Amino acid sequence: PDAEEAIDEGERKEQGVVTDTDMKKSLGNDMAWYLPGYLTGLVGAGLTAPGYMAALVSTCAAVGAWLFLVEGPRKARVQHVPIAHLSPTSLRYFTPLSACVALETFTTLAFVCFETLVAPLMRVWAGWSVDAVAITMMAIAAAGVVSLASVDLGRRHYPLRSLISMALLLSLAGFALCIPWQHRFVPLNLVAGCCLASYGAWALTSMANQIVSEAVVKVYSEDGELVWLQMFWSFTRVPGRVLGPILLISLLERDPTGGLCFAVMLGCGGGAAVTLAYFRASLITPKVGQEAEVLPGLDLTLHASGGGALGARGRYAPDPLM
Repeated sequence: PDAEEAIDEGERKEQGVVTDTDMKKSLGNDMAWYLPGYLTGLVGAGLTAPGYMAALVSTCAAVGAWLFLVEGPRKARVQHVPIAHLSPTSLRYFTPLSACVALETFTTLAFVCFETLVAPLMRVWAGWSVDAVAITMMAIAAAGVVSLASVDLGRRHYPLRSLISMALLLSLAGFALCIPWQHRFVPLNLVAGCCLASYGAWALTSMANQIVSEAVVKVYSEDGELVWLQMFWSFTRVPGRVLGPILLISLLERDPTGGLCFAVMLGCGGGAAVTLAYFRASLITPKVGQEAEVLPGLDLTLHASGGGALGARGRYAPDPLM
């Protein structure tokens, strides 16, 4: 047995393998940097072990929320939406919201772009370590969080239409900075461009969600019958989430520097900008702060003949679409 252990130890040294025991011996009495055996065993079990642990923690959290979390009081419905409204045809009342759909599609593709491209580009072309890539991803996410905090502050001083335009321009400028214009990959440009694009994209998705919510409340009511329209709105993210990674990976195979991917992102942002410019006047009024009106051209009195659709709070719902 001793001879076999000596042979195994010699083979490990030739292969450059450091075991848990070897690490403990090399560190000596300085145990501050020593990983416990159970942790190294967990990591050595493969990539599935952290997944199983995450599933276990998620299950415990779900059970705890089910047992101990108390649900607050629900609002009583004060208005009933006719069954004829529960169809895509009723979305014709919200045609100007096509601009919000275009913006949300662009921002979804932007988030997919960050998740799909940043890590492989940094690892392959810049040779960055996993830790450096993780810190870069955190910086990109932090830029988005900062933009969310600045949206409410900006609405106090600038019209919402202007804020949307500025956020879209920032995103386009960020993706333009990511393109290797001279066929030379520059890591600093990629990091700065992604942070700038993230700042604009997070602000765009926040303002688009605000506009959609205000539009639904304007046409229906603010109590209990908005769920189906919010469901339609959530579906706008599905194509980008499903097809975005496939599209970007296929483009990355054609252009390993990522320039083609970022050029496509610029094209998507340009399409969103054209849609926003077309529906801008009918989407929201150019006023500052809470005085801005969503869907200013929609006359709700035209859809309330007979008065049967009048809610308890004085809001009208459109007549059933025939």
